[in-house]
Amino acid sequence: MPLLHKKPFVRQKPPADLKPDEEVFLCKVTHEIFRTYDEFFERTILCNSLVWSCAVTGKPGLTYQEALESEKKAKLNLQSFPKALLLPLLHLTALTQRTRLHEVCDDVCAFIKERFFPGEMVDIVSRSGARQHCQILEVIPPHSNGTVNGNVKHRIEGDSIVISDSDDEITVTSPMSPKTTPSGKRKAINPSLFKYKVQLVSPEGSEPMLVKSSQIVRKKNVFTRDRLKLLLKQHCEPVNGTIRLKEREKLKEEKKKYAERLKLWSKPREDMECDDLKELPTPMPVKTRLPPELFGDALMVLEFLKAFGELFDLKDEFPDGITLEVLEEALVGCDPEGPLCELLFFFLSAIFQAQDEEQEEVAKEQVAEADAKG
Repeated sequence: MPLLHKKPFVRQKPPADLKPDEEVFLCKVTHEIFRTYDEFFERTILCNSLVWSCAVTGKPGLTYQEALESEKKAKLNLQSFPKALLLPLLHLTALTQRTRLHEVCDDVCAFIKERFFPGEMVDIVSRSGARQHCQILEVIPPHSNGTVNGNVKHRIEGDSIVISDSDDEITVTSPMSPKTTPSGKRKAINPSLFKYKVQLVSPEGSEPMLVKSSQIVRKKNVFTRDRLKLLLKQHCEPVNGTIRLKEREKLKEEKKKYAERLKLWSKPREDMECDDLKELPTPMPVKTRLPPELFGDALMVLEFLKAFGELFDLKDEFPDGITLEVLEEALVGCDPEGPLCELLFFFLSAIFQAQDEEQEEVAKEQVAEADAKG
């Protein structure tokens, strides 16, 4: 809705007592109705006066119709803005320390002019000058192992490109780069040192390839200073004299970044491409006289004794506890006075003890019920 004297314009509502057969005056521009010609005439004059401004671009000195058309055009412009650039642009904007919007635009434009981002649609220029439409899959920073065995290594990390949040300047650095400025800050990396993994849009399913920054160009009007300024007007506001992202935009940016990371991590990957690989422990063979089909049952018995042995005073019968060797001897040994006899005695004693305790509890409950009735 256009702004009137830089304030939101509110349409006049139809009269509450309007009758179906009542004759009225219709202002076709604002879609308002008036009962008197004078009111209709005043609104027509107001709509044709240069007191309106576009609510999206902020452009002043327009008529109502011109402001509407400006808003429509600006919204279409925003809708067609490359989504792959939205998050990087907002992130860069959040790192600036500028007091005017045009200064923020200058900083961001200068930075992004020769840099490209994953998901962005660009043209690759060959030596012959032919152009091929491609999508950027990955950014390969310098000072990193960009290839492994001749293939591009999938290394998607948020800190592969580090953007300094200094109060004085925005610099792009690699975490592997030791170069610093005299002030102690890391020196900005030349954008021409970055390489990009891209994939042709046509034909589909083509093999990704690695290209240099100098081979990549954006299509004309995909990213311009005017489009950036229009975008930032929707997402920024002055805070204590500094242009800042609106709080809700920061939240949306973080949520989107998290969602993208989650999406990347949820994609199926080859085992050897995971970055948290650990060596498997060296397997140790278990030597036992037990048949293989009884080994699992034996472990289950040991687990039971470990969990409930204290409850049945296991230490009284087996001070050193029961190991797999003891259980093995009890099951396959030939000694009539071996651990089998002791195990049977322990288990029978545990069963009788549990029965006695259960009978005592039942008796106590019966006595309590009788006392309650008496």
